[in-house]
Amino acid sequence: MNFLDVEIPLSSSGWCWRFSLNIFLLLICLLSCSTCKQTTYLIILHTDMGDMAIQLKSGTSIPDKKSNQDSAFIISILQDAFIQIPKHKIFDNSLTFNNNIPASGTLVKSAGNYYLIQGRRYHQTTLEKWENTTGKKLTPAAREIYLSTGGALVFEGNCLVIGTLVSGKEVLDRIAALPCNQNGRPLREVPCWFEF
Repeated sequence: MNFLDVEIPLSSSGWCWRFSLNIFLLLICLLSCSTCKQTTYLIILHTDMGDMAIQLKSGTSIPDKKSNQDSAFIISILQDAFIQIPKHKIFDNSLTFNNNIPASGTLVKSAGNYYLIQGRRYHQTTLEKWENTTGKKLTPAAREIYLSTGGALVFEGNCLVIGTLVSGKEVLDRIAALPCNQNGRPLREVPCWFEF
């Protein structure tokens, strides 16, 4: 028996109630399935050094506005690892920490901050040394990514991947190459704003 075969013993017109209940349950099922759809969004991070397009993961919400002209600045840089971008309400999301590997070209959230991962490739010996030093073990998938694509070990096991860079890698590399002070702050301000 499935949920559409529910019997409601009423009067001789019980078939009418049964039919109505079946339609009602069917509508609830259809509505709940339609809200389960996951949608992805493309956002553009504009800078005075060029633009970067980022495909957000399913489950990341975006505001109703189509663009944000509030200019901010790149916050910090660690060459061969990341650029820290300003916080924005666009990144409020319902995603959870689950096998999130900070691979090169990903947008990650860590400790409430947001980073575009420039990353680098690691050698097997470096990964083994990292495991021995931290006491953490890399998954086979993470190990393969760090050896082939590259990433930022500094965020391993401590980040949420919320998007992927789909264009503008050369812009990320140019920004990451800027000279910085001892705190990683670029010596030259890099204004940026989002469009979505």
